[in-house]
Amino acid sequence: MADNLLNYFRWVESKNNDLVKQLMAHQVGGRSAAKLRKEQALTLLEGTHLLDSWYRAGHSASLKTIITNPASVDIPEVKELITSLVNDSISNSALSYDFVLLKESLVKAVSAFHTGPFLLALLEFKNSNQIELNQDLVILDGVQDAGNVGNILRTSAAAGFRQIICLPGTACPWSNKVLRAGMGAQAVLEISEDFYTVEDISHLPIALLSTQLQGKLSLFEMHDLLSSPVAWVFGNEVDKIDGPIEPAATVDVHYADGKFAGRGYINPKSQILVRLLTRKPETIDAAFFHRRIAEAWAYRQKIGYTENCRLVFGEADQMPALIIDKFNDYFVLQTLSLGMDHWKPAIVEALNTIFSPKGIYERNDVPVRELEGLTQLKGFLSEPFDTKIMINENGLRFHVDIENGQKTGYFLDQQDNRKTIQHIVKGADVLGAFTYTGTFEIHAAHYGAKSVLGLDISENAVAQANKNAALNGLDAICKFEAMNAFDVLKQWGKDGRQYDVVMLDPPAFTKSRESIQKAITGYKEINLRGMKLIRNGGFLVTSSCTNLVQPELFLQTIEMAAKDARKKIRQVTFQAQASDHPIIWGMDNTNYLKFLIVEVTDK
Repeated sequence: MADNLLNYFRWVESKNNDLVKQLMAHQVGGRSAAKLRKEQALTLLEGTHLLDSWYRAGHSASLKTIITNPASVDIPEVKELITSLVNDSISNSALSYDFVLLKESLVKAVSAFHTGPFLLALLEFKNSNQIELNQDLVILDGVQDAGNVGNILRTSAAAGFRQIICLPGTACPWSNKVLRAGMGAQAVLEISEDFYTVEDISHLPIALLSTQLQGKLSLFEMHDLLSSPVAWVFGNEVDKIDGPIEPAATVDVHYADGKFAGRGYINPKSQILVRLLTRKPETIDAAFFHRRIAEAWAYRQKIGYTENCRLVFGEADQMPALIIDKFNDYFVLQTLSLGMDHWKPAIVEALNTIFSPKGIYERNDVPVRELEGLTQLKGFLSEPFDTKIMINENGLRFHVDIENGQKTGYFLDQQDNRKTIQHIVKGADVLGAFTYTGTFEIHAAHYGAKSVLGLDISENAVAQANKNAALNGLDAICKFEAMNAFDVLKQWGKDGRQYDVVMLDPPAFTKSRESIQKAITGYKEINLRGMKLIRNGGFLVTSSCTNLVQPELFLQTIEMAAKDARKKIRQVTFQAQASDHPIIWGMDNTNYLKFLIVEVTDK
């Protein structure tokens, strides 16, 4: 065993060091990184998850340089991994790792993550020029988006595929972005990049399969064909555009064979060129949106959401980039794409016709609109009204500020989840962090908690939460304080504070695939701190609200947090957002909220 890890490291403190320059070139990306990868057959792994995945897959010999900083060496997951690598190198002289300790001031220059543990590795990779075609494989043809390539690689690995062919025009499978999106999938895959051409593929001695929504054959009717190795082909989304393009115009989309695929709106400035509104050749006009909104309302009525609900949930209601929340007789609208913004007058007209509302307000003060070439704005889409309204939820009343509150003013997606805590909070001392306006905490007090303390960094949110507690006559039990939960929970854990129930509803931590590892680190850290505050046999209530961290990964993160906190956990319930936010299978963005309750016991 290695007694002192630092003895195996060399110290680097100059920005002019060749290694530092190399790491910076990898992070910048583009031609410099591509040249390095090609000349040296080296790429960069960043984060403990990627390195651990690579190590556990049995490819540690390909790790050449391990880089960390003094602040990260003693973090448990970093220390454990480095100790394993050091011990392996001691027992096997063929493993010649270069361990580097980087000066703190250089970390930001070479890292894409600015929070959490700092751990990098230069990885020697090898493209398989020719693949022995004796099993199912995946072919990527001109898939340019790094996130899409990484997702396909991750999904392929999870499905049991081991061979990948990347045709020219496909994003490099060894680039930083693809590696992060792939989350370690490359460690178990045999990848051939730029060796095969489209002509080569057409002559492969196995069947080529490409999927389309209106294909003639069902996957489940292909038993004979799937009994032997086949190649699944995934290509770039758009082959060609016929005619001039007018942003926000309605266009038809066709498959390569000319068959009609759907009709939607186009925006050349958007990363999503066309958003489909229908798979039928029907007219897109004001009547179309009236019909779609009426159908969305009929669905909510069927499942029992009539007072407060998400009336329209984007793609889940066949109206991509449109969000409409209903608060009693008031409506809050978000049009998050150019095409949907174009139809805003028709949408408002439909709301007025169907509901005769007391007021409509738009909350288009969101940065995503700028990616569509739109400005941020908010304001009335009806006659002005008092934007501070009151709603009922589960027998409780809450103030809602639809003008200045987060998102559309209130988080309706947790309304069903708030009911699930009613049994675990009876007679309990409850701590809530990232409380916002106190809805979970006030529910806890309502369901019989002995004491409830809620924390949020926003003084305005805390003031609103205390107001909501008083509104429900629960201010003697339920208190809120303006504090930074990250700092406070860590300190309280050291102080030995204990609670029966800890509830965590943190922000998303990431809005892009490039920072997924950052999000995982954040979720793990905050849940670890929360578990350390729970009495033996108490409960952790925790959530994640980003679709970029899928359910399995979220559960794995909680499991890692429990391990490092030296706690055992037992699942009580695991569920998604409220049913008025329907999930469409195959659309990850509709399956975004993870809500988990676990019992926490000492090991």
